[in-house]
Amino acid sequence: RLTLLASGRPGESEVASVNSCMVDEYGRADFEKMQSGVACIINDMSVFQTPSPVMATRYAIGVRAYARIPLMVEGVLVGVLNMAAKQACHFTDERVDILRMVADQLALALQQSILRHQVEEQTAQLERRVAERTAELEAANNELQSFSYSVSHDLRAPLRTIDSFSKLLQDELGDSISGREIGRAH
Repeated sequence: RLTLLASGRPGESEVASVNSCMVDEYGRADFEKMQSGVACIINDMSVFQTPSPVMATRYAIGVRAYARIPLMVEGVLVGVLNMAAKQACHFTDERVDILRMVADQLALALQQSILRHQVEEQTAQLERRVAERTAELEAANNELQSFSYSVSHDLRAPLRTIDSFSKLLQDELGDSISGREIGRAH
């Protein structure tokens, strides 16, 4: 599938937005030429004996000259500039040069649009991942907080027992036991 930005009939000032067309509408050979960056200038469409479906449709509505300039960025096809005229021999070398300059600018604009869209998608994806990781971190912190509360709660009773036992020892033995004697007992 090829994505089309706009399409209009020759001689009409109105241009309609179009979503896409099938590669087969151009013909495989034409599409391969487009991918390699080869421009197609047809100054007399009446010479075609077996035109592609796109060409036949254009000829049927009165197109007699046609120019297709691939929009290339770094050797990659990003779009196609199609121009049509009702009179044969419309596309002179000068007009084709102008079309090529316009095509180069359109290609850069399309590439920038594609890159901007990719950056926006990646940004959204990163924001989702940050939100997910933040939620995971918050959950882990909550679990850790719950665990530390549980451990501190569970250690209260044994620590109270140790404290009570040490007070009992101190009360029974009094001053007779010093820090050095306790150290030797171990």
